[in-house]
Amino acid sequence: MVAKRTSLSQQQVMEVVEEISQVVIEQCRDNGEDVPFGSLGTFKQKVNPARKGRNPLNGETIDVKESHNVAFRPASSLRKLVE
Repeated sequence: MVAKRTSLSQQQVMEVVEEISQVVIEQCRDNGEDVPFGSLGTFKQKVNPARKGRNPLNGETIDVKESHNVAFRPASSLRKLVE
């Protein structure tokens, strides 16, 4: 649909999408920066700190390592449109 709405070919659109993906990955993962995505929202790194957990099979306490994820937070204007 993007190729139809612009003067770009499907191959060019796919190249742009791949580059956007790489920028989001590099900025969020490597630099921990927020990446705004136009009027749609923002990609940001979410860090879940290390914590104590419980094994559901035997009830033992286990150490859960810190984890890093990328989350997308939609802009308020997009959330209002969806409602």
